[in-house]
Amino acid sequence: MDSFYSLMGGVAKLSGAMSRSSINLVPENGILMGLCLLLGFGCLVTYSMLGELWMLLLGFFALLSLILLFISSLLNHTIFQAKPVQASTPSADPNFDGRVLFSGKLRLQQKTVRRFLGVPSQIALLEDGDFGFVSLIDASSTFNGFVVNELRGPWHSVPVPGSLKLQDGMFYYGFKGQPAIRLSYAEKLDRSQKRATAIVAFNSEAARESARRALTEKINSPS
Repeated sequence: MDSFYSLMGGVAKLSGAMSRSSINLVPENGILMGLCLLLGFGCLVTYSMLGELWMLLLGFFALLSLILLFISSLLNHTIFQAKPVQASTPSADPNFDGRVLFSGKLRLQQKTVRRFLGVPSQIALLEDGDFGFVSLIDASSTFNGFVVNELRGPWHSVPVPGSLKLQDGMFYYGFKGQPAIRLSYAEKLDRSQKRATAIVAFNSEAARESARRALTEKINSPS
Protein backbone atom coordinates (compact mmCIF):
# COMPACT_ATOMS: atom_id res chain seq x y z
CA MET A 1 0.00 0.00 0.00
CA ASP A 2 2.88 2.39 0.74
CA SER A 3 4.13 1.84 -2.82
CA PHE A 4 0.77 2.94 -4.23
CA TYR A 5 0.81 6.17 -2.21
CA SER A 6 4.41 6.75 -3.29
CA LEU A 7 3.38 6.32 -6.94
CA MET A 8 0.42 8.66 -6.46
CA GLY A 9 2.74 11.21 -4.85
CA GLY A 10 4.94 11.19 -7.93
CA VAL A 11 1.90 11.60 -10.18
CA ALA A 12 0.56 14.41 -7.96
CA LYS A 13 3.83 16.34 -8.14
CA LEU A 14 3.86 16.13 -11.94
CA SER A 15 0.16 16.88 -12.37
CA GLY A 16 0.15 19.62 -9.73
CA ALA A 17 3.04 21.43 -11.42
CA MET A 18 1.39 21.12 -14.84
CA SER A 19 -1.96 22.39 -13.52
CA ARG A 20 -0.38 25.76 -12.77
CA SER A 21 0.45 26.31 -16.45
CA SER A 22 -1.93 26.41 -19.39
CA ILE A 23 -1.97 26.43 -23.18
CA ASN A 24 -4.80 28.51 -24.68
CA LEU A 25 -6.43 28.62 -21.22
CA VAL A 26 -6.41 24.80 -20.93
CA PRO A 27 -4.34 23.47 -17.99
CA GLU A 28 -1.40 21.39 -19.13
CA ASN A 29 -2.41 18.43 -16.95
CA GLY A 30 -5.80 18.44 -18.69
CA ILE A 31 -4.04 18.32 -22.05
CA LEU A 32 -1.91 15.42 -20.83
CA MET A 33 -5.02 13.50 -19.74
CA GLY A 34 -6.58 14.08 -23.15
CA LEU A 35 -3.47 12.76 -24.88
CA CYS A 36 -3.45 9.67 -22.63
CA LEU A 37 -7.09 9.03 -23.51
CA LEU A 38 -6.49 9.32 -27.26
CA LEU A 39 -3.32 7.24 -27.13
CA GLY A 40 -4.92 4.55 -24.99
CA PHE A 41 -7.99 3.98 -27.12
CA GLY A 42 -5.98 4.41 -30.31
CA CYS A 43 -3.57 1.67 -29.27
CA LEU A 44 -6.39 -0.68 -28.25
CA VAL A 45 -8.15 -0.19 -31.57
CA THR A 46 -4.90 -0.79 -33.44
CA TYR A 47 -4.26 -3.94 -31.38
CA SER A 48 -7.71 -5.28 -32.27
CA MET A 49 -6.86 -4.81 -35.95
CA LEU A 50 -3.21 -5.90 -36.07
CA GLY A 51 -2.79 -8.04 -32.97
CA GLU A 52 0.48 -6.39 -31.95
CA LEU A 53 1.10 -7.09 -28.25
CA TRP A 54 3.18 -3.96 -27.70
CA MET A 55 0.22 -1.85 -28.85
CA LEU A 56 -1.94 -3.51 -26.19
CA LEU A 57 0.64 -2.85 -23.47
CA LEU A 58 1.10 0.77 -24.54
CA GLY A 59 -2.68 1.26 -24.56
CA PHE A 60 -3.07 -0.10 -21.04
CA PHE A 61 -0.16 2.05 -19.82
CA ALA A 62 -1.75 5.19 -21.31
CA LEU A 63 -5.15 4.44 -19.77
CA LEU A 64 -3.58 3.62 -16.40
CA SER A 65 -1.74 6.95 -16.53
CA LEU A 66 -5.05 8.66 -17.31
CA ILE A 67 -6.70 7.05 -14.28
CA LEU A 68 -3.86 8.08 -11.94
CA LEU A 69 -3.87 11.65 -13.26
CA PHE A 70 -7.65 11.83 -12.83
CA ILE A 71 -7.46 10.56 -9.24
CA SER A 72 -4.76 13.12 -8.47
CA SER A 73 -6.94 15.91 -9.86
CA LEU A 74 -9.95 14.76 -7.81
CA LEU A 75 -7.78 14.91 -4.67
CA ASN A 76 -6.40 18.35 -5.60
CA HIS A 77 -3.00 16.66 -5.96
CA THR A 78 -2.95 16.22 -2.18
CA ILE A 79 -2.02 12.63 -1.37
CA PHE A 80 -2.41 11.73 2.30
CA GLN A 81 -2.11 8.29 3.83
CA ALA A 82 -3.70 7.98 7.25
CA LYS A 83 -1.23 6.19 9.47
CA PRO A 84 -1.56 6.22 13.29
CA VAL A 85 1.54 6.97 15.32
CA GLN A 86 3.24 3.92 16.80
CA ALA A 87 2.50 2.99 20.41
CA SER A 88 5.68 4.68 21.60
CA THR A 89 5.05 8.42 21.27
CA PRO A 90 8.01 10.15 19.59
CA SER A 91 9.85 12.85 21.46
CA ALA A 92 9.06 16.45 20.60
CA ASP A 93 11.60 18.56 18.74
CA PRO A 94 12.92 21.20 21.18
CA ASN A 95 13.96 23.37 18.21
CA PHE A 96 10.55 23.36 16.51
CA ASP A 97 9.72 26.97 15.61
CA GLY A 98 6.21 26.57 14.21
CA ARG A 99 7.23 26.22 10.57
CA VAL A 100 5.23 23.71 8.53
CA LEU A 101 4.41 22.89 4.91
CA PHE A 102 0.74 23.77 4.41
CA SER A 103 -1.61 22.27 1.82
CA GLY A 104 -5.12 23.69 1.71
CA LYS A 105 -7.03 26.93 1.26
CA LEU A 106 -5.56 30.25 2.40
CA ARG A 107 -7.05 33.74 2.41
CA LEU A 108 -5.62 37.10 1.44
CA GLN A 109 -7.24 40.16 3.08
CA GLN A 110 -10.29 38.06 4.02
CA LYS A 111 -11.74 38.04 0.49
CA THR A 112 -9.43 36.20 -1.91
CA VAL A 113 -9.25 32.43 -1.39
CA ARG A 114 -6.81 30.13 -3.15
CA ARG A 115 -5.75 26.53 -2.68
CA PHE A 116 -2.02 25.99 -2.19
CA LEU A 117 0.06 22.86 -2.10
CA GLY A 118 3.04 22.35 0.19
CA VAL A 119 3.78 26.04 0.79
CA PRO A 120 5.98 27.14 3.74
CA SER A 121 3.74 28.37 6.54
CA GLN A 122 3.99 29.41 10.16
CA ILE A 123 1.79 28.67 13.17
CA ALA A 124 1.57 32.24 14.42
CA LEU A 125 -0.31 34.63 16.68
CA LEU A 126 -2.34 37.03 14.53
CA GLU A 127 -3.14 40.67 15.21
CA ASP A 128 -6.62 39.86 16.52
CA GLY A 129 -5.20 37.47 19.11
CA ASP A 130 -6.08 34.24 17.29
CA PHE A 131 -3.58 31.58 16.30
CA GLY A 132 -3.53 30.42 12.70
CA PHE A 133 -1.41 29.52 9.70
CA VAL A 134 0.35 32.33 7.84
CA SER A 135 2.24 32.12 4.53
CA LEU A 136 3.99 34.91 2.65
CA ILE A 137 3.07 34.17 -0.97
CA ASP A 138 3.15 36.07 -4.24
CA ALA A 139 0.27 34.57 -6.28
CA SER A 140 0.02 37.53 -8.67
CA SER A 141 -1.06 36.93 -12.26
CA THR A 142 1.08 38.28 -15.09
CA PHE A 143 0.54 38.80 -18.81
CA ASN A 144 3.44 39.56 -21.13
CA GLY A 145 5.56 40.42 -18.12
CA PHE A 146 3.02 42.82 -16.58
CA VAL A 147 1.20 42.16 -13.31
CA VAL A 148 -2.54 42.12 -14.05
CA ASN A 149 -3.78 40.89 -10.68
CA GLU A 150 -1.55 41.52 -7.68
CA LEU A 151 -2.05 38.93 -4.96
CA ARG A 152 0.98 39.34 -2.75
CA GLY A 153 1.26 39.39 1.00
CA PRO A 154 0.39 37.31 4.05
CA TRP A 155 -2.14 34.57 3.28
CA HIS A 156 -3.73 32.91 6.28
CA SER A 157 -6.16 30.33 7.58
CA VAL A 158 -7.65 30.81 11.04
CA PRO A 159 -9.31 27.84 12.77
CA VAL A 160 -12.11 28.54 15.24
CA PRO A 161 -10.71 27.70 18.71
CA GLY A 162 -11.87 24.27 19.85
CA SER A 163 -12.96 23.10 16.38
CA LEU A 164 -9.72 21.42 15.31
CA LYS A 165 -9.61 17.66 14.62
CA LEU A 166 -6.24 16.02 13.91
CA GLN A 167 -5.29 12.80 12.10
CA ASP A 168 -1.71 11.54 11.77
CA GLY A 169 -0.35 10.16 8.53
CA MET A 170 2.05 10.65 5.64
CA PHE A 171 1.91 13.34 2.96
CA TYR A 172 3.21 12.47 -0.50
CA TYR A 173 4.22 15.15 -2.97
CA GLY A 174 6.81 13.22 -4.91
CA PHE A 175 7.75 9.61 -4.33
CA LYS A 176 8.93 10.14 -0.75
CA GLY A 177 6.44 10.65 2.07
CA GLN A 178 6.71 13.13 4.94
CA PRO A 179 5.21 12.88 8.44
CA ALA A 180 2.02 14.93 8.39
CA ILE A 181 -1.21 15.82 10.16
CA ARG A 182 -4.54 16.17 8.39
CA LEU A 183 -6.63 18.94 9.94
CA SER A 184 -10.36 19.47 9.89
CA TYR A 185 -11.68 22.69 11.39
CA ALA A 186 -14.19 25.50 11.17
CA GLU A 187 -12.58 28.42 9.35
CA LYS A 188 -13.19 31.66 11.26
CA LEU A 189 -13.58 33.83 8.14
CA ASP A 190 -15.71 31.39 6.12
CA ARG A 191 -19.34 32.46 6.33
CA SER A 192 -20.55 29.25 4.67
CA GLN A 193 -19.81 27.41 7.95
CA LYS A 194 -18.25 24.53 5.99
CA ARG A 195 -15.38 22.73 7.68
CA ALA A 196 -12.02 23.29 6.06
CA THR A 197 -9.52 20.51 5.45
CA ALA A 198 -5.78 21.06 5.33
CA ILE A 199 -2.60 19.03 5.64
CA VAL A 200 0.55 20.18 7.40
CA ALA A 201 3.77 18.25 6.72
CA PHE A 202 7.10 18.09 8.55
CA ASN A 203 10.68 16.94 8.08
CA SER A 204 10.56 14.57 11.06
CA GLU A 205 8.21 12.79 13.42
CA ALA A 206 9.63 14.84 16.29
CA ALA A 207 8.58 18.05 14.55
CA ARG A 208 5.11 16.57 13.97
CA GLU A 209 4.79 15.75 17.67
CA SER A 210 5.82 19.32 18.57
CA ALA A 211 3.27 20.72 16.12
CA ARG A 212 0.51 18.50 17.53
CA ARG A 213 1.17 19.86 21.00
CA ALA A 214 1.30 23.44 19.72
CA LEU A 215 -1.94 23.05 17.76
CA THR A 216 -3.70 21.51 20.75
CA GLU A 217 -2.50 24.14 23.19
CA LYS A 218 -2.74 27.26 21.04
CA ILE A 219 -5.68 26.57 18.73
CA ASN A 220 -7.75 23.69 20.03
CA SER A 221 -8.31 25.12 23.49
CA PRO A 222 -11.26 27.54 23.42
CA SER A 223 -10.49 30.80 25.13
